[in-house]
Amino acid sequence: MEIVPKCQTNTETVLKFSAYLQAVILPKIKIDYSNKISIVQRTKNRFIKNIKELQELLQQLGTVEIVTLEEHSFLRQIELLHSSKYIIMQHGASFTHLLFANASHSTFIEIYPKYFKWRVYEGIAHKLNVPFKTIESILDLEEFYSGEILDFINSKKNTKGEFERSSLIEPINHKLRKCVRDVKYVNCNFNEILNFMQ
Repeated sequence: MEIVPKCQTNTETVLKFSAYLQAVILPKIKIDYSNKISIVQRTKNRFIKNIKELQELLQQLGTVEIVTLEEHSFLRQIELLHSSKYIIMQHGASFTHLLFANASHSTFIEIYPKYFKWRVYEGIAHKLNVPFKTIESILDLEEFYSGEILDFINSKKNTKGEFERSSLIEPINHKLRKCVRDVKYVNCNFNEILNFMQ
């Protein structure tokens, strides 16, 4: 399922779509709500480099489970994530799980590559009244790219060193979108996550 950014502007549409999906899907599964913390680990790109350290740190707050969504069916993914109190994930399409979220129980935390400020899922969460926090990775893109590609990346930053959203959605800049999509590691900012969750 892909969410097209320009189709999200209408809050009523997002709410109706979420309600429809929940009415169709949720009766097919069993969600046991808990205070568990789920950290989603990807297998191909944008995986969390320091996930074990993050898991150990968060255990002081409760049970922590590392989940690899690709290993589970779609329905099982919903069961795993939505039974959790906190869901920590890397920026990406897995955030379509927001559409199934119980706003009174679950909080989503999005980790995104440094400089990358395209907060499309934060907007969806806001429309659905789902608690949501974005946290920037502490790893620089410079650790992955050099030469011509790094020059291209740097040319697309604004004066604050961030990517403008327009830079990401202009068709001519497919190179930049590929760079961000292909980032291999995301390092979590432990302090920011802990401060938010406590």
